[in-house]
Amino acid sequence: MKIQKESFYIFFSLILLSAGTMAYFFDVITDDFVVPATMSILKLRGDPNQYADYFSPDVSFFCFFSIICLIILRFTRSIEPIIYVVYSASLFFCFFYFFIAPLESLIVLAAFIVPVFLWHQKRINSLVLTFVALVLIAASWYFLKKPALFLLMLPMCHLFAIRANNALQSRYSGSEVRILARLSSTQKKKVLAGHSSIAKQDLWDIIGPEIEALAESWDKVKEVSMGIPAETVEGRKLPRLQSGIIGTMMEIQDQKEIAATIAAIVKRDPGFSREKFLDKFRSAFAKVHKACYDHEIDKIQAMVSDALFEQFRCRVEEQKEAGVKFSCPGIAIQYVNIARAASDDFFDELHVHVEGELTETAIDIVTGETLNAENQTQRICEFWSFIRKPSAKTLDKPGLLEGSCPNCGAPILIGQATVCQVCSSFIRSGNYDWVLSKITQACEWEYANPRLVASWDALKKNDTHFSIHQIEDRCAVVFWMIRLAERQRKMEPIKRFSTAKCCELFEFAMSGVKKFTCYENVSFASTTLKGIVLSEEFERIYLLVVWSGIPVVCTSEGRLPQIHRFSKPHRDVLVFFRKPGQKTNDNNTLSSAHCRACGGPMVSSFAINCNYCNALLNDGSEWILDKVINEQSLEYSALMNERRSHMQKVVAEVKQERGDMEIIRSGRDLITMSAQMLMADGKIDDAEMKQLREFATRYAMPEDKLQGLIESVKQGEVYLPKPDNLKEAYNLMEAAIRMAMADGELAPEEQQYLNTLAGKFGYGASDLKVLMTKVELRMKQEKKAASALNRKPL
Repeated sequence: MKIQKESFYIFFSLILLSAGTMAYFFDVITDDFVVPATMSILKLRGDPNQYADYFSPDVSFFCFFSIICLIILRFTRSIEPIIYVVYSASLFFCFFYFFIAPLESLIVLAAFIVPVFLWHQKRINSLVLTFVALVLIAASWYFLKKPALFLLMLPMCHLFAIRANNALQSRYSGSEVRILARLSSTQKKKVLAGHSSIAKQDLWDIIGPEIEALAESWDKVKEVSMGIPAETVEGRKLPRLQSGIIGTMMEIQDQKEIAATIAAIVKRDPGFSREKFLDKFRSAFAKVHKACYDHEIDKIQAMVSDALFEQFRCRVEEQKEAGVKFSCPGIAIQYVNIARAASDDFFDELHVHVEGELTETAIDIVTGETLNAENQTQRICEFWSFIRKPSAKTLDKPGLLEGSCPNCGAPILIGQATVCQVCSSFIRSGNYDWVLSKITQACEWEYANPRLVASWDALKKNDTHFSIHQIEDRCAVVFWMIRLAERQRKMEPIKRFSTAKCCELFEFAMSGVKKFTCYENVSFASTTLKGIVLSEEFERIYLLVVWSGIPVVCTSEGRLPQIHRFSKPHRDVLVFFRKPGQKTNDNNTLSSAHCRACGGPMVSSFAINCNYCNALLNDGSEWILDKVINEQSLEYSALMNERRSHMQKVVAEVKQERGDMEIIRSGRDLITMSAQMLMADGKIDDAEMKQLREFATRYAMPEDKLQGLIESVKQGEVYLPKPDNLKEAYNLMEAAIRMAMADGELAPEEQQYLNTLAGKFGYGASDLKVLMTKVELRMKQEKKAASALNRKPL
């Protein structure tokens, strides 16, 4: 929730003035209003003065706002105004109490907030909190003659306790879980070191994020009080879905097509089988899982793409900088299946859908102390993508997974991820074994046939080894280098991946800036090819990168001491350039961070020449970054208009060849577009917000991602173009219906959501009914096909 500096200061001044005025006239308010009104409500008779001694300031304040609540209830049956009054009264009382007893109020607030904080951190249970509360009430009654203090201060203590958390991500970057009860020793030193610059800062830079965080906490309290299920609130355990619910909804390819593709692979490679591959996946999952938690990712470099390795390395380095290491006492894989299969003349692709639950604990690397109050369980839902060349055959000997060269069987040494030192084969080329190319959170999964992009066929004709896998890997590696350059305020990380003009623009943006923003806890969601431009002078490709991160304000003296932060979603278009007529080296499809000529590793992450063959890495013979633009730029908009006209021409051609022309939007895009539609009138009500949360849960989108997405849509920071034709609107409506029917039932609230969304798209009630019937029939057919293939959870 964005709060303006001036608005807050005005509000704070008014509260302070009102509390001071009330404290000054409180005796009059008590004698002339509170006591008589209370006696009237309780039907007490006699002289009001004889009851005045019972009305201490806290009791009188409690009765005053209780009367206000009763008045509200006479005019409305809604609980929302009461919730506002209760928490507002608690805040107001803290100021009021300070005016009537300054020192006492500070001591009492500290004494009351500690047990609430411990309860919120699950260090004490509700029974202990109740006992402590009774003791505090008795003590305040006996020693201070103020029996209602705890009741009045409890709501405000609750809000502060919600904010007393620290966030850090483990390997599962899709779930930014607030699991740290306290800072690590390394983080404490950094915060203390930053205190020296506080005096030089604007006060709002320090308190602003905390005030906004407090407002976010209030939103959560209101949601729970208004009946939104507690399991959707950040920090709470999500309910375990019935086995296969997400799997059913995450059907990204018809089971018949998967079976046909696997049959074609088996015909070429008789040693391949679905069961053996899934067994291999389970082993790969366990190895990657262990390497990330043990901070030993070099052990898996040879079996993963450079883009994925850079993602792992960024996460591990971030944890080391924070002095935190995660451990995983337990993990349960509940579901594994091949969700998509594709095969052509260049690559075999298998995308594995995995669901499970795990428990994590955070440990201080320096002291070995456990940082979270208890192990926290979270649900994982991901797609793991593997590729290989069609010429590859299933190995009957150790391969990449086992740490051996898939060609000659020689052991792969750490740092030797591209070329085998014995047989000189390119071990990650896909010629010999499956390579893990990417891991995608379920809510981020999307797919579009690259032939829908204008000039794709022309580029492939001139460069037969050009592939979507190579440019996605290249784009992801460059993305991580940009984030590194931003954090270090140095150009070296992106020099070997960028044109001279691009480097100048980045350097200009960084120079002379006293205060800048970098991003932590970065989560890379997806990269999608959106456009290709070919000319006699250059070749350009446009890739849309969807990501999120926590903005951190820094100065030349270091990061500002700001603990509570929020993840922000971003959508950037990275434009890559190369000289015309260049050919892709298919041996380096997934080795974008290595030398294209010899495959040698970069001794320095910032070198622009290979240390082995001295090849220049940014001479334009391969794709290098030209610029970064946004989706609303004229250049990109014109490209998208050309793409739409091209799609209409190509779809019919490809459908005649094979039925693979679908576009699968990510869950993030669907939820974002739905939020935009629902907020077209400038607001979104509680029921609509609740529906968005339910759909996000079904797409396995974590609460923090949803909150950041919704807030960014409200602020206009993220925008997805509305469906500009009936086909796109139809696809979105079909996806929404699938979400609503994923559990086999359609609740009244879900029906209302579909009615609202259909109205936004110009569909009538009869149109919606026909579409729902078609989708329901199709889902039944898919379920029947899945059963025939013995699709069962683990």
